[in-house]
Amino acid sequence: MKITTDWLSDFIKVNKRRDISSDLTHLGLEVDKVKKVKDRQLIEIDITPNRADCLSIYGIARDLSALYKINKNPIKQHKLKITRKISLDLNINHKISPHYSGIIIKNVDNTVKTPTYISRRLQYCGITPKNLIVDILNFVMLEIGQPMHVFDLDEIEDSLCVRFSKDGERISCLDGKTYTLNKTIPVIADKNKPIAIAGIIGGIESSTTIKTKNVLIESAFFVPDIIRAASKHFRLQTDSSFRFERGVDPEINRVALERVVYLLKDIIRIKKIENFSTRLKTSKYLKQSKINLDLDEIQKVIGISLESKYVFDVFKRLDFNPTYKSKKNIQILEPTFRFDIKNSRDLIEEVARVYGYNNLPSQIPQNTISSKFYDKSLTQFITGALSDRGYNEVINFSFIPSNSQTVTSDDKNILKILNPISTDKSEMRTSMFFGLMKNILYNISRKESNLMIYENGKVYIKGNSNKIIEKQVIAGAVTGTKYPANIKSDNHFQNFLDVKGDLLSIIPNLSIDRVSCERYLSKSCQALIIQGSKIVGKLGQVDGGILKSFGIKQETFYFEMYPDILSHIRDPSYKEFSIYPTIKRDLTLLITRTHRIGDVIKKIRGNQYKHLINIKISDIFCGKSEDYHNLKSVTLEFLFQKNDGTLKDDTVARVMDKIITQIQNELKIEIKL
Repeated sequence: MKITTDWLSDFIKVNKRRDISSDLTHLGLEVDKVKKVKDRQLIEIDITPNRADCLSIYGIARDLSALYKINKNPIKQHKLKITRKISLDLNINHKISPHYSGIIIKNVDNTVKTPTYISRRLQYCGITPKNLIVDILNFVMLEIGQPMHVFDLDEIEDSLCVRFSKDGERISCLDGKTYTLNKTIPVIADKNKPIAIAGIIGGIESSTTIKTKNVLIESAFFVPDIIRAASKHFRLQTDSSFRFERGVDPEINRVALERVVYLLKDIIRIKKIENFSTRLKTSKYLKQSKINLDLDEIQKVIGISLESKYVFDVFKRLDFNPTYKSKKNIQILEPTFRFDIKNSRDLIEEVARVYGYNNLPSQIPQNTISSKFYDKSLTQFITGALSDRGYNEVINFSFIPSNSQTVTSDDKNILKILNPISTDKSEMRTSMFFGLMKNILYNISRKESNLMIYENGKVYIKGNSNKIIEKQVIAGAVTGTKYPANIKSDNHFQNFLDVKGDLLSIIPNLSIDRVSCERYLSKSCQALIIQGSKIVGKLGQVDGGILKSFGIKQETFYFEMYPDILSHIRDPSYKEFSIYPTIKRDLTLLITRTHRIGDVIKKIRGNQYKHLINIKISDIFCGKSEDYHNLKSVTLEFLFQKNDGTLKDDTVARVMDKIITQIQNELKIEIKL
């Protein structure tokens, strides 16, 4: 919708120092563009579907008058009296048009040039002037929001009908196209043929030119849903249909006609006007309900108390016809031009909109909603976390080929289908391994060799007494590089530690315990995943011979976890950082190559030495001489820190003496000096 500030000034007095575009935004009318044109501003507004009343200059002026607290000028019009007998027979289907009005004017001089101020305003708003009558109708449509249509009366045969079309009827329209109609399309018709698609576009045969002498001007309310359906059927949207689809005020069509006559009388000589109007009084569109608003409710909803006079004046300037029921209760007659006003909350929104949402005080909620750290199931949490870390989910069939899982399961545990639909679906899977390896091979064969995939599903195991065990499993496989080579670093090929790091990042309270019992995993690179005392999964490098049998030539790592026996991760705990400096001490231990340094660190930590906050490996050296052939030198870094003061060297020295004693006497490990 385009408007000009000089046109707005016909209805309200606008202070030149005010930023109208900002004020319109304040009212919830989104300003798209503002352009300076000579002594006026051209403002383009995006109107939301619920605010069809603002598809007019008068509607926008109405909103601004409430904001500016000023009265608006009335619409100037020429009062008309209903004519008892008119030149045409009327037959109006009120299901299409509950309120239909029109005027007939004869001996019109349509050769008169349209006044400059009208044609200029039309051009500013994107409408090309055509002839006097058409220009006046377009002008009034933009001004007060009522679309109208003018017919050449001499081209109408005997009667005027509003009806649904018959199947196969055709009409040539003003856009130069011919449309084939059906029973759902509303039309304006004479005795023999359609002369317009109602509310959308007129027919070419009954259109007016500068030679037209006698005219019929239609001003009606059409049911929005019917117009919307017809418009979408033909994929045709006009200025008229755009307004009718959203809902035009059903009570303004006669005002529009009287405004047209007022403008025409100043331009051409009019001797006689035939005026008619017909309406369906029981129509829901013409019914106005009463809405009561308690002023205390406003305070409850928007948080501030407003004076009753301010609220009353807002509704009065918005043309809501308010009346006082009591000091704190205002009654509103539901406005016919606002289809979105149905209850007291809608009225409160109008008050808040005019008052200004920016003017409402901000307040932090007094009560907070507590929630658990995990609001999803553990399975959803793990799969979501894997996706976050770059893994892609795959979905495979639960049925797999015969003899495809002998390396992962014993034959007695495999469920075999008695009557399989095909040979490649003759067994139920006991592991995700086969499907994921096939996924790896499929992608590598298509030049996609860097993969991180996972699957969430069930495996099926035959237990004792032929009992079938369904087990939920989350399994994954990785291969290739984690990230490509770049100017700073070479390719990083994924390995066991990468997968281990991913799993520990998702569930920190897991531990990894080395084993060598899985036939399909490398004996030197496989482990159990443990949580507390429960085995909750397995992890390792796929055996080279198994990879070769699948046709995979690059290292691949596989893991699986069992979410049904996993426990939820502990909620994180927090403590303040110490502001005091740390002290580091190193110890170099001589241990056998088969000794697990992780066990050593775990036992030292188990004593919970005072002020010891971390132990980490800083160096490992494996000697080649005969004296150190079966030993390795491991340097541990001990980090100490105090929360309430600066540590002293002698305090750390006493703790280190206790650690050395434990290592030598309890763990029987030599310390290299």
